[in-house]
Amino acid sequence: QAEQALRTAGFTYRTLLEHLPAIVYQVPLDGSDSTLYINRYIEKILGFMPEEWANDPQGWLAHLHPHDIADVKSQIAAAPHSDMPFRSEFRVFARDGRVLWFSDEAAVVRDGQGEPLFLQGIMFEVTSRKWAEEQVASERNKLRALIDNIPDLIFLKDRHSRFLVANQATADFMGVRHANDLIGKTDFDFYEPDLAMRYYEEEQQILATGEPIIRLEKEQRDIFNNTHWLSTIKLPLSD
Repeated sequence: QAEQALRTAGFTYRTLLEHLPAIVYQVPLDGSDSTLYINRYIEKILGFMPEEWANDPQGWLAHLHPHDIADVKSQIAAAPHSDMPFRSEFRVFARDGRVLWFSDEAAVVRDGQGEPLFLQGIMFEVTSRKWAEEQVASERNKLRALIDNIPDLIFLKDRHSRFLVANQATADFMGVRHANDLIGKTDFDFYEPDLAMRYYEEEQQILATGEPIIRLEKEQRDIFNNTHWLSTIKLPLSD
């Protein structure tokens, strides 16, 4: 009965592993590149048979993107010294040459005495998410480059008139080195109280009424007390 229960448990475990929509693997911790086990989902996602992958003398290392090898090997080397699972993201070459991104969560399996036996992990393909993140980052960098190269003062503030975004021209006008030095601060951090209050009340009025200021020409002083004539547009943005 015990043997039958063990066979049933083993079958159930293998069935679970083979039908997961992810790559499940076991690799040794002896520094070799071999693979102890990998489930059949690798064939569907990367085009390699499990036996083919496991019997490759260069192991999983042969299929990693060169730029990710050092980080992955470093994490595996450090794994036996921690009881916590670790997560990483890296690229793998499929059989047809495609480069796929994976999110991998792995942990060290230990014996009854706490000695490390092997590393076991599960890999989910996240290529679409990584491409979307790269696209967003690219668009954000383009927008940042655009506003930083415009000589006009461009900024966003929250409902309490704290800076959320500012370009370099605004930073120069306010007397700080970088635009990020403005984030979270208000005009009260830079101007005399009377002038800062005037700007604050103006912006609160815009938020209260929803009415923008369009092409208002007036004198304004920078942080160095130099006088400038500015044509100002301030408008409320709603979610």
